[in-house]
Amino acid sequence: MKTYVINLARCKERRRHITRQLELCGLAWELVEGVDARKAGDAILGPRYVTAEFKAAASGPPTAERGSLRPGAVTCALAHKLAFERLIAEGGSWSLVLEDDVELPRDVGRLAEDIGAQTCPHRAEVVLLNFHKPGGLELRRTGAVALVGGRLLASPVDLTNLTSGAAYILTSEAAKRLASSAFPMKAFSDEWGSFVQQGVLEQVRVVAPMPVRQSPAFRTTIDYYAPMSFSWCTRELAYYLKVDRLPGLRSLWVRRRLKDMQRWGALGSFRVLP
Repeated sequence: MKTYVINLARCKERRRHITRQLELCGLAWELVEGVDARKAGDAILGPRYVTAEFKAAASGPPTAERGSLRPGAVTCALAHKLAFERLIAEGGSWSLVLEDDVELPRDVGRLAEDIGAQTCPHRAEVVLLNFHKPGGLELRRTGAVALVGGRLLASPVDLTNLTSGAAYILTSEAAKRLASSAFPMKAFSDEWGSFVQQGVLEQVRVVAPMPVRQSPAFRTTIDYYAPMSFSWCTRELAYYLKVDRLPGLRSLWVRRRLKDMQRWGALGSFRVLP
């Protein structure tokens, strides 16, 4: 199994963060360098990369259920597509894809192998090890499979608003289909229900309790706020002044991000239905 790690912002701190964990877990991994959204600019929102219908649907302020279309969303999709293409080129049957801000359990390698044994490379399937679902996720007990560490591999009752590309396993068939249909974008790259509706994916399952979490110490590299808005200016000023690195303010910054993650449904809340 090969693990592809996406360094979206080309950030050395984030790279060190994920590298230390991968070495402790003993995973074979490969770095996938992302595209800097700031350098790409609004030109990357053109028809080559985004359909007019999606651009119109994703306009407006972000909500807990859906973000706004910004250049970072497109550069994120480009990086994930590159990971898919590497899996295809290397001929693997399945792979683990991680973004660089995640926190890994020590048994992630064994867990990934356990999940891989439950997938078929000729079936277009994605298994989420990290998930966002406002209000929490409902899972079906029917067909669920027990995994290492007391975890469960199960199917969501509803894929609506189920997102996150932070950590997932995908089969080679899923990689081929996602790579070929990636552009122009008709949905965000982690809008999994949309890919099932389009017939790109055959199945999406999740692992619960959620084994891989995103670190609140890092802000998202996809800036969903409109340039020059109050929220955008506040975030940019804090970033350039490195406010979140000051000892007295770092804990406050982390707590603020945890509240945002709770609002987005990114803390792994779920329940299994009988």
